[in-house]
Amino acid sequence: MNPLDLIEKRGKRFQKGCYVLAVLTILFDSYAFITNLMRQNYYLVMHSLLGVGMLILPFILFHFLPIRLPKDALFVYYLFSFMAVVLGNVYEMYAKIPVWDKMLHSASGFLITMIGLMLFYTLTKKDFTKQPELLSVAIVFAESFNIAVAAVWEIYEYLLLVFFNIDAVNFYTTGMNDTMQDMIVCLIGGLITAFFVWLDVKRKKHFFLLNFYRHFLAVNHYQ
Repeated sequence: MNPLDLIEKRGKRFQKGCYVLAVLTILFDSYAFITNLMRQNYYLVMHSLLGVGMLILPFILFHFLPIRLPKDALFVYYLFSFMAVVLGNVYEMYAKIPVWDKMLHSASGFLITMIGLMLFYTLTKKDFTKQPELLSVAIVFAESFNIAVAAVWEIYEYLLLVFFNIDAVNFYTTGMNDTMQDMIVCLIGGLITAFFVWLDVKRKKHFFLLNFYRHFLAVNHYQ
């Protein structure tokens, strides 16, 4: 069995996981949408719709891009979306479990860094696993992308405060501390990911983290 067939076979298992997460998201968000609409809590109504929108986003995005997303990466994205948007925002786990916010921001550092590495190859058509001299450049690019996305998210939360008086940044209780802590843990998550990528490429220590990148290359038939 060639590597691409093996990835496709494993991808079928992750595809089933994606279906399960999609169904859970729709069920959880549908219930929250109805109950919060009755309570006139339009902030949670909006996030209920956002949760479903996150399911559709990859298909809209990759419809216009000449690349495919491997099923394992899609599964991780769906899992993160379910925990962050559905459980975190709609079911208010951020408020109920104090570490939920920082845990998700740390995980986002891994997710966005991996997307950044895929984006680096998409833009340059250079594979840093075969050209190790490009590894530092790829990591700097991915981490810059990671911090940029984290900054955009914090701006979104700040705009919620400005226009809707929704204190997603905890400004009234922590000032700027929450915003800075979120960006710092996101950076730490990305740097930990980058460290394992470096070990994988430079020291030939195989870690599962880089499988997402390798699968991305394989499903898009990049050489």
